[in-house]
Amino acid sequence: MSITLDLSEELEKDLSAEAGRLGLSLSDYVLQVFATGLRLTNGAKNGADSELQTSPDGNSEFEQQKEAFRRIPPRDFEQYNNQFVAARDGEIVDHDQDLVALTGRFFDRYGDVPVYIKKIGEPHRVILRTPFRGRA
Repeated sequence: MSITLDLSEELEKDLSAEAGRLGLSLSDYVLQVFATGLRLTNGAKNGADSELQTSPDGNSEFEQQKEAFRRIPPRDFEQYNNQFVAARDGEIVDHDQDLVALTGRFFDRYGDVPVYIKKIGEPHRVILRTPFRGRA
């Protein structure tokens, strides 16, 4: 059996980042979420929930990174067609065709900091192959 998920870029980015932090592929992470019905987070490792950090104006650090990404000139993305780019503080800091590799490398290099990652070009489709069989 296989499951095809059409994820929004935002959701895929969030899931991939979380998978990368846990050292899992996106497919393995989503399968674990389906199997357990729980969202795995860094906090799940130590029993504490992760906190959303906000700035004094109420914007999350992630939203600040997203806004900084939007200010990057479009010409800066031309060389990254059909690749994921990671941007921090309005600068492209890494890129890769493999989203999981990119997120893992980013967090290894920069630690647990907000980042905005987006695929340049066509939307990304995730296809998951599962060990579960369909029920009749």
